[in-house]
Amino acid sequence: MVGYEVAGTIDTLGEGVTGFTKGDRVWALCQFGGHAELVCTRAGMVRRMPAALDFEHAAAVPVVYATALLLISDYGHVQPNERVLIHMAAGGVGSPPSSSSAASPASPSLAPPRPASMTS
Repeated sequence: MVGYEVAGTIDTLGEGVTGFTKGDRVWALCQFGGHAELVCTRAGMVRRMPAALDFEHAAAVPVVYATALLLISDYGHVQPNERVLIHMAAGGVGSPPSSSSAASPASPSLAPPRPASMTS
């Protein structure tokens, strides 16, 4: 979605916002308009950026990672030690869970499932 995810530095904090300070490097989700020079969004939609990540790459992270996490945890109800088959793992939403099992307690499996006749 155009303008739905952003990265930058905090310019101003709203009343009652804690946990962030002016100048913090962050990425965030907003409800459109993220292509503007200044964006206002809820504090709960903001996360600090890792120091090694640049703004261009950070702005591409929120939607794909949030979608992958929701699909695995909230919709898929994947539990610890379960295996997950990820179709289209090279795409945006498939990349996060296949590149890091830290996104989920489950361990991703990119191998196709074995037919019942091949299982022991």
